[in-house]
Amino acid sequence: MREEEVAKRVGEYLKEAYELVSNEFAFSGGRVDLIGFRWEKGDDPHYIHALGVECKGEIKYAKQVYGLLTDQLARYLKTIPQLYLATPRPKGENATNVLSEIKMLCRLNHIGYLYVDHDVEPDPPIDDRTAMHTMHMIRVTSTRT
Repeated sequence: MREEEVAKRVGEYLKEAYELVSNEFAFSGGRVDLIGFRWEKGDDPHYIHALGVECKGEIKYAKQVYGLLTDQLARYLKTIPQLYLATPRPKGENATNVLSEIKMLCRLNHIGYLYVDHDVEPDPPIDDRTAMHTMHMIRVTSTRT
């Protein structure tokens, strides 16, 4: 699955869960692929929640993610309070190990991880704002520390 397809599917989910979604959102640290904004209900009615997602295509080895996390996404994290990396779900004989390693690397760098399953129908969006959670829209799994 190419990066464009990952961005399209994650963008569709964000449009269900956020009031404003922007592609290629530019800021002082760079340009994140997707960002969603919504007003939070609660003590401060003026608080705007922002969630950024950097999308990538096929990942065959976890080490492909390491440089991305420590350079590009580390810069983005200085500006975007909640940031995720999104990729297609790794496949192949070593997929389970690659998935575990990517999740661990993301946790260590305080970045959430979303993976998009190949050829899976979307489930309804889940509104889950906990620090670590699993969402099953488009079979996207998210980990966040």
